[in-house]
Amino acid sequence: AGPLPTSEVRLEITDKNAKTPALFNGWRIMPHSESGHAALELLTRLLADGESSILYERLVRQLAVARNVSAYTYDRSGPDGLVLDIELTQKAKFEQIESIVREVLTSLAKDGPKATQLNRALQRSKSSFLFDLQTNQSRATTFGEYEVVFGDARLVVSDLERLLSIT
Repeated sequence: AGPLPTSEVRLEITDKNAKTPALFNGWRIMPHSESGHAALELLTRLLADGESSILYERLVRQLAVARNVSAYTYDRSGPDGLVLDIELTQKAKFEQIESIVREVLTSLAKDGPKATQLNRALQRSKSSFLFDLQTNQSRATTFGEYEVVFGDARLVVSDLERLLSIT
């Protein structure tokens, strides 16, 4: 493994089986346990979780230049990654999509989300978190993952508290 990139890296990959293009953005972020990670997890919800998310509303519903958007973190114990995946329509232009994503991220950084957007994202996070613990099997899996990845299954509780404390 060579040195880490110090600037933007762009790749264009052609997939002969893909019906439409897609745009993937990735950022290296802090480990799951560090402060700030929960806010970035919430950012993924604001941007791309559900049909009322910011980018879905803008790119899919309003402009019809994307078929779907998703965003996620890997939740690694070491350096983590945040990924934004946008499936484009035939008429979409990469430059247009990149410009809209930059505009949305700049606006969120400057002004923060609207109170309704933040509340919706927090509620969706809480619901998803609790739904993932609903069955005995899913609880056992989640606690096992936390024990193996983070060294302490009890961090499940503090993760939810940390997420819900974001304002």
